[in-house]
Amino acid sequence: MKFKISDYLYPVEIVKLFRFLKRSRDFSYERIVEHQNEKLKSLIQHAYKHVPYYRDLFNKHGIKPGDIRTKEDLPAIPVLTKEIIRERYDDLIADNSEQFSPYQNQTSGSTGSPLKFLQDKNVSIARFTFFWRIWKMAGYQPYMRWAQVDGMFLGSEENLWKYNRMLNSLQISAFFLDHQNCKRILDKLSELKPKIIRGYPTAIYTLAQFIDHTSYEINFSLKSIITYSENLLPEYRSIIEKSFDCAVFNVFTQWEGVCLISECELHQLHQHMEFSIMELLDDNNQAVGDKEEGEITATSFYNYSMPFIRYKTGDLATWSNSSCRCGMKHKVVGNISGRKRDVLFDTNGYLVPFPNFQLNSIISYEKVDGLLQTQIVQNSPDKLEVYIILKDSTIRNRVEQELAKLVKARLGDDMKIEFTLTDRIPKERNGKTQLVKNKLIE
Repeated sequence: MKFKISDYLYPVEIVKLFRFLKRSRDFSYERIVEHQNEKLKSLIQHAYKHVPYYRDLFNKHGIKPGDIRTKEDLPAIPVLTKEIIRERYDDLIADNSEQFSPYQNQTSGSTGSPLKFLQDKNVSIARFTFFWRIWKMAGYQPYMRWAQVDGMFLGSEENLWKYNRMLNSLQISAFFLDHQNCKRILDKLSELKPKIIRGYPTAIYTLAQFIDHTSYEINFSLKSIITYSENLLPEYRSIIEKSFDCAVFNVFTQWEGVCLISECELHQLHQHMEFSIMELLDDNNQAVGDKEEGEITATSFYNYSMPFIRYKTGDLATWSNSSCRCGMKHKVVGNISGRKRDVLFDTNGYLVPFPNFQLNSIISYEKVDGLLQTQIVQNSPDKLEVYIILKDSTIRNRVEQELAKLVKARLGDDMKIEFTLTDRIPKERNGKTQLVKNKLIE
């Protein structure tokens, strides 16, 4: 998650919210739910009074604002989807939005066309302050030197980084971060000696993989690495922690700013309940049980210029039925599976989620020795294009045979596979590396 200068322009509000978050960390679960219900009632009243879409929706379904008093009442309201936002954009804008200093934002568009929406100053304040709490859990202190590796574009491959003196940070572009440029970047990090590295899991994994394969020796000690914006695979975490000799803290959020999940000091995933109400829904928009996978659907407390109520994010997760010894009573998330679009069709026409591939080691590079990176592209129901980056081109035949066996075990023996050896897998427009691209459902 990147921040603009405007995110720092509300020091009084930021300090006030941070002090509240410091207190609320020790709230009982019941007290946190009380806070959520108070925020929800205020949001619902505002949405009905000032947002044409919600006024029409409530009237159509016979819902009065007073009917929604607690989070248990939310299922009475139909869900909000990306399609509805695109079709009813103007009707979703509050008629008093100007008093919230709105600005237009949009998703990165990594899985399709970008989604545009309005956000207001309260989103900026909340986003910065909640991330401040998250970074503090990971060991960050003000003015600590850090590095960031994500989708900023710095012009060309010659410009891999820039130093931000005001933030005391090295900003590294993920667009050209590949195995060819790893040494340059690691040399620069060794010169800077950051205490924290934040960024895309695939980008940081690429650096970690280079260290692991080449025995590169880093001469700085990290407090932690914070990953965000992509799904952190278990094998990624393992290599990153081994190579950089520090803990990894995973953070999940979205450009829409409706939900925030992060790891505490004990590396349990917590939903930050002061930020929003989060539901996990099945394909029929019914709540799933503990340990059942559902789509993250959330109601944000902070965007009054264009409220998102029961917004379906397209991301999948499970609830855990356990508590955490860290002291936070926020709900524990068992697992974040990633995007619903991260799926492939097998030869019988069934969708196979990408997380199943991770669990079955199709993208487990340690088990396919010499394989550095892959990308699977499906253009037809019975054929895949698989792009591979290898440590040594002489092992190509063995790697292709092993990968083909793993893929066919999950997608069917009749699946045709066309391999392409490359030295660079193209980045998406936001600098991310998409490991699976199913062009049949884009």
